[in-house]
Amino acid sequence: MQEAIAIGLEQSGPKRFFEDQLEAYTERRNILTSYFDQLGLSYTKPDGSYFLLVDMSPIKIPDGFEIPDSCKGRGKDFALCWWLAQELRVVGIPPSEVSWPRPVGRQAVEIRPLGLRLC
Repeated sequence: MQEAIAIGLEQSGPKRFFEDQLEAYTERRNILTSYFDQLGLSYTKPDGSYFLLVDMSPIKIPDGFEIPDSCKGRGKDFALCWWLAQELRVVGIPPSEVSWPRPVGRQAVEIRPLGLRLC
């Protein structure tokens, strides 16, 4: 396996692998951020990742929208991710799930402003 990795790294230069990946991810990020700009939602522009942390606090889940028990009590970011996936077919990652320090048990950690990780 180490030999295969070494060969891959040796060939990455002549084949412009990392340069091409950077260009592709930059293009995709710019497309994604253009939609948030149009919607007036603020976000962090990543320096070394393709994840955006988007301030979703202006987005309101409609009253009466059913949130499954698996999302209840886990923070507003879980409910918002569920709503986005069901209604808009957009999948986000609740930052409270990957934040540090991690919540104890299933106790919610609120991120202010309400953010979602998108890529």
